[in-house]
Amino acid sequence: MSGLREERLTWIYEVGALLVLFGLAGFLYLYHLETYPVTWWDEGKFFQIPKNLVLHGKYATLSSEGFRPFAVYGTGPAVLLPIALAFRGFGIGFLQARVTMVLFSLGAIVSFYVVARRLYGVWAGLTASFLLLLVVYDPFTSIVFLGRQVLGEVPAFFYLMLGTAIWIRTRQRSSILPLIASGVIWGLSVLAKWIFLMIVPALIVLLIADRVYFRRLRWRHFLIPLLLIGLMVGGWLATMRLTLGGEGMGEILAQTQENSTSNVFFLSLGSIWSGVKFLLTSRFLVWGLPGLIYVLLLGLSRRKEWGPAEWLLPVLTGGWLVWYVFLSLGWSRQAFVPTAISQIFLGKLLVDLSAAFALSLGRLVDVLFEGEEPRPRAGAFSRDTRVLQGVSVVVMTLALLAASPFDLVKGIVGEQDDSPQAFAAYLEEHVPKDALVESYEYELDIFTDHLYHHPPEPLVTLATKHVYAGEPYPDGFYDFLALEPAYLVVGPFAKWTEIYPSDLIEQRMVKIESIGEYDLYGVRSEYE
Repeated sequence: MSGLREERLTWIYEVGALLVLFGLAGFLYLYHLETYPVTWWDEGKFFQIPKNLVLHGKYATLSSEGFRPFAVYGTGPAVLLPIALAFRGFGIGFLQARVTMVLFSLGAIVSFYVVARRLYGVWAGLTASFLLLLVVYDPFTSIVFLGRQVLGEVPAFFYLMLGTAIWIRTRQRSSILPLIASGVIWGLSVLAKWIFLMIVPALIVLLIADRVYFRRLRWRHFLIPLLLIGLMVGGWLATMRLTLGGEGMGEILAQTQENSTSNVFFLSLGSIWSGVKFLLTSRFLVWGLPGLIYVLLLGLSRRKEWGPAEWLLPVLTGGWLVWYVFLSLGWSRQAFVPTAISQIFLGKLLVDLSAAFALSLGRLVDVLFEGEEPRPRAGAFSRDTRVLQGVSVVVMTLALLAASPFDLVKGIVGEQDDSPQAFAAYLEEHVPKDALVESYEYELDIFTDHLYHHPPEPLVTLATKHVYAGEPYPDGFYDFLALEPAYLVVGPFAKWTEIYPSDLIEQRMVKIESIGEYDLYGVRSEYE
């Protein structure tokens, strides 16, 4: 009966902790959702695709010259199509898009918890889930900060965790259906964010290790998911080919290849230092790395017990960190996945530490009042020990969190920056809808329907190399005045990339209005 009582208490603690977790998550995700974080270039661009799909039937961005096919890199259809469904059901709006992202985020936390629980138990799962929600290395590694925006990382992470939760159960079953499900869902993670193809080399490494050493699983445990991932990606590319035709598909592939050399495989000492600097200065060494090292050592010490299911996340995390340091741009956002998964490892470390330090209250009372070491009790790791273990996990977790989520919470509940909305409202009131506006600020497209011309897609690669490698722009690389715009908007992204030369602005433009980081200029000939 004591075992049943302990299981019941554990279940009560688990349900109570999950209620607290999701109550906290609901507040952190929904409060001031439309204004925090401030919307920006990426979010505005990704918002365009489902908006144009609903209004015009085009999976594309829109500029004054017409629709532009959307490249296969970045945020993909597994994110944008659900947003389009939300638009069809509830109308096109910024709030509808962000609420869809919140649903993905909550699903990611649930799937994350299930994975951690299946691998390491209830207490590790609960601890890891609170860490995932509250630990902030950098805003762009926070599941709350990212999950409140129309970006691909958190939805892709949801698919990754859900597929993993299903796949690790297949170690105990012989059914093919879970393998098919995990492959399809992992394929969706790739179609949400293409860098999640990282799951493919991780599975290949585990396949080789299992054939050579573990010999726990069958070929189908690896080949079926790999095949399904390939079919999902290939199916989407075939759909684009049928929709866009050969010329349009060629343009998409050229953009993708160009992006891969400036983003996914960016060889630069500066970007390597940027990645290393983030890992050194973000407190990842305190929160993330110890857990990863502990799990790796634990796996080596339990070689006979651990198999591919237990090694999947450590292999994926380690491989992702290697790519992040040596081949990525070094953006903190690109480290979101390994920093998030590391919370599972840290949760396991904290629980094991707390178990080592936990002391039975009954034994403590005996020592204090009887004055001598009592005889060992049956089931010394008793219910009150479990209580102390839970308390110690909470204390250690809070100590690690320290002020980690302070800035995030301050941003959510503090004074809000609505300058994009305010600037868009000014455009609505003072700029004619048929006047051509040159703008690199895609977020304005969320709130207005003006006639915008956006810099062409290949300029993103030039801008990336200019910002991160210090490469100067070629002379005459972008003559936007040839389009004869009536207005120019210079906002945060344009200022960051320096896409519009300041001397040209001084010579040919007159400033009309400034709101926040947004400046509206009129072309001088229009006002002389």
